[in-house]
Amino acid sequence: MREQRKPLMTPKPQSVNSAALELCKIEGVLGLLLQEEGHVIFSEMPVPASQCDRLSDLVRAMCSGYRRVRRVLRQLIIGYDCGILLVLSRDDAQLVLLLAEDANVDLVAEQAAKSIMHLFQRPIRLPK
Repeated sequence: MREQRKPLMTPKPQSVNSAALELCKIEGVLGLLLQEEGHVIFSEMPVPASQCDRLSDLVRAMCSGYRRVRRVLRQLIIGYDCGILLVLSRDDAQLVLLLAEDANVDLVAEQAAKSIMHLFQRPIRLPK
């Protein structure tokens, strides 16, 4: 019998929103999308909602693909002709950041991990 996963304890919306808005203020951050278990929690992207939905689906599919082969995706950086896409993942939560080409990716990733992603970490269970 498969073990059922307990649902994540979603943090309070005001704490997530304030942390997300602070991330948006970092130089080079052009947009932000935060989702948990397939539901968009926060979105501040400079593209239409339909493109955000498509991006959300793609990121969720990527993370799901890694889980199927028993790998854990924690961070993904994709460079393209107009900038950088930074994806941070923890359990069933993903944070997608759209960055300018000259953004300090390490700084943004560090701040994102400190301000948002730690809110979605499952408690560690010690063996009995």
